Amino acid sequence: MGWMIAGSAETVAERLEQLTSEMGSGRVIVGTDFVSQPRWMLEKSLTLFAEEVMPRFRRPGGQPVWARGTDLRRYAT
Repeated sequence: MGWMIAGSAETVAERLEQLTSEMGSGRVIVGTDFVSQPRWMLEKSLTLFAEEVMPRFRRPGGQPVWARGTDLRRYAT
C-alpha cells in the first residue's frame, strides 16, 4: 500500500477515505514538498486540499475548527 496520495481532489479524497477506513484512523497528518515545488504550486495544492478534500470529511453542517468559536490557544487532543 502506498503512503503517497496524488491526483485530483476527487482521487485524493477517495484514496484518503480508503486509507483512513482501513486503518481506523481519526486524524491524518498531511505533509507536502516545501522544497522542490514553486511557491504558487504549493499554495494551489494546499488550497485545493483545504477547499475540496477536507470538507468531505466533516459531519454534515460541520465547521472547520477555526470557525467553531473555540479557543485555539489551548492544547487539544
